[in-house]
Amino acid sequence: ALAREPNQPAVMDTMAVILAQQGKHEEAFGLWDKVIKASPDNPTYQLHQAEALLGAKRNAEAKALLEKMLERKPNEALTKAVKELLART
Repeated sequence: ALAREPNQPAVMDTMAVILAQQGKHEEAFGLWDKVIKASPDNPTYQLHQAEALLGAKRNAEAKALLEKMLERKPNEALTKAVKELLART
């Protein structure tokens, strides 16, 4: 999918999640940088990145990203997900 649609944020996000699950965090973070630049207002991508940051033991970065997400006053479901991740930082 990435080869066919290399610039689609949803495809890159999915690939980044897979890479992070495989422990390839730096490669995943490189993709998320592109994804978030392409779709800066999509909180799902940021949430995925925060989860991976926690998985990579980069808690301070995850906390900063999550706190920034809360400043945008997300919907109730996203607020709950963000707060659950913040509790892990």
